[in-house]
Amino acid sequence: MKMTFGAAIALFALNASPVQAAGQTFDLVCTGKSKQQYHFRFDVAQKKWCLGECLSVWSIDQLADSMIELSIRTKDDSEYWNVKIDRYTSKFWAVRRGYGSDPKEWGECEARAFSGFPQKKF
Repeated sequence: MKMTFGAAIALFALNASPVQAAGQTFDLVCTGKSKQQYHFRFDVAQKKWCLGECLSVWSIDQLADSMIELSIRTKDDSEYWNVKIDRYTSKFWAVRRGYGSDPKEWGECEARAFSGFPQKKF
């Protein structure tokens, strides 16, 4: 059974001031062709990110001047997505690994003030 990107994001999230001048910490709210929104939080200086309710913080896979690349996996590794966000055009696209290279979701992102990461318990 194939999952949509939105369904994989929902499973992933369950299991798992304006943008600063330097652009080191920020949120992105990305709206896909399906009209679903995906809320990302980034600290590019630390190469960290989280999604949705930010239950966990992960490392950014690839960080370049023009592109941010992330991997999203469900807890049981049954779903694996590659997400790319163009830092100049604000466009994003997601490809489900193992099912070709065509994007399964794409759209545009809007930068917002950084809403923070959860505090570490230890």
